[in-house]
Amino acid sequence: MPMSATGISTSGPMVVSVGRAAGFTLLELALVMFLIGLVLSISMPRLGNFVFHTDLKSVARSLKSVVYVMRSKSISTNTYTILHFDLDQNLYWGTAAAKTKQPSDTPEETPVVSSVKLPPGIRFVDAGNINSVKKTFGVLSSAFNPKGMFEETVLHMADRDENVMTIIINAFTGSFMIYDEYVDVEYGKE
Repeated sequence: MPMSATGISTSGPMVVSVGRAAGFTLLELALVMFLIGLVLSISMPRLGNFVFHTDLKSVARSLKSVVYVMRSKSISTNTYTILHFDLDQNLYWGTAAAKTKQPSDTPEETPVVSSVKLPPGIRFVDAGNINSVKKTFGVLSSAFNPKGMFEETVLHMADRDENVMTIIINAFTGSFMIYDEYVDVEYGKE
């Protein structure tokens, strides 16, 4: 009788086992579903915090690119550029001081960066710079001079779960320091 490599006869009548059918019992399926539900219930709150915290970091990255654009524009055109933060509407935008022909002309601002609204659930908590007190409402404006130096600015943002992020924009380089907590920085008093 020929044998296979596993030692099973390859000729002869085929024997089919009559007994338990292949598949899973209802109890096995219920146990697996329970374990999946348990894992999801433990991980979802942490995953939710991760998703919203990622939104704060995304806003910080977007703001960082706007600061670099504003600084570059200020240096390349030898003009003042101004970054505005509307704390009531949760917007920020950038403008450049227009060059005037007469010294007596009132300088107008031309848009450099169009208005950007913070994503739903993200808001400004407060903001301040080296030349003003901390504001919790209204508009804060921070300027780049023609050499690219900035009025050091501190922003606090929060998400729906009150996770707070602090962004400090350096006066000389425009670089960012980002903290995953509320860092209180006090500047001048008006």
